[in-house]
Amino acid sequence: IKKSDFTKLLTLSVIGITLHIALFFMGLKLTSSINVPIINASMPLLLIIGSVWYLHEKLNKKIIIGTMISLSGILLIIFDPLLITGPDGSVLGNVLIFLAIITGTVYVLLLKKFDLPYSALTIVFWTFLLGSLLFIPAFVTELILFQPLAALDGKAFVGIFYGAIFSSAIAYFCYDFGIKYLKATEIGIFVYLEPIITLIVAMPLLGETINPPYIIGAVIVFVGLFIAEG
Repeated sequence: IKKSDFTKLLTLSVIGITLHIALFFMGLKLTSSINVPIINASMPLLLIIGSVWYLHEKLNKKIIIGTMISLSGILLIIFDPLLITGPDGSVLGNVLIFLAIITGTVYVLLLKKFDLPYSALTIVFWTFLLGSLLFIPAFVTELILFQPLAALDGKAFVGIFYGAIFSSAIAYFCYDFGIKYLKATEIGIFVYLEPIITLIVAMPLLGETINPPYIIGAVIVFVGLFIAEG
């Protein structure tokens, strides 16, 4: 890679790998997995806002109205635990997930703006390499203080392997490849599949359930998205 592009790749690594993954997993530990895809549905809205502000794409009244409606539904889901069980760690988890979505959105916008002259595989390699190196201080600290390796079993290693290969390396390769050929506002459309897939897997596998605020919030989110992109 060119020396002039190293700073850009480092910026993408810090925002799209180190911060995004750290916030995502800290949030996921505190909240239900079925909350994640609905909160993640805010990404198309954030992409629309970012595309107008940063990429100078055009905005219309329909997008503004849809964005406001969807954000109200997302806020309902983020603060859903306050309505059901009172203050607990789930709210913090939802907020961390939302922050992770923001960093993911910034990653997409920067990647689109930088328009790096490399293949998707090259970009994934360098962002993951640099992003992984930034995790080392936190890894060493946790290793000394909590000794997590002692608690790892076969299931844990399978999860780590799947997370490292399929949901990280391969997923980011496909993601970066798609970004090269799609508009920023079109990328978020594929987020709509995530809630359906998550519900199909999480309800029987993890025994998670949905409640009325979740359903209402989800409906509001997708009504807003339909208005914004319809």
